[in-house]
Amino acid sequence: HDVVEDSDVTLDEIEEKFGKYIRNCVNVLTHEKEFETYPQYIDRVMNSNFPEAKVVKHADMKDHLAQKETLTPRLIYKYLEVIDRFI
Repeated sequence: HDVVEDSDVTLDEIEEKFGKYIRNCVNVLTHEKEFETYPQYIDRVMNSNFPEAKVVKHADMKDHLAQKETLTPRLIYKYLEVIDRFI
């Protein structure tokens, strides 16, 4: 889900391999940090018409919170600020 953020893979390449629907799901999951805050990003994911994107983001957050060796106070605060959107 972070492929566009973390690599040189483009949305066009994703569409070529997986189709337009998956491209749009990945696009929804791509946090454009220069244009939106983390809460705005989560709101965009949760307000999207892509239930798969919502499930993936929720699973991603749960995975990060479960990894004690990399869990920082900053990350905890970031997630606590938005976790209510998943309820």
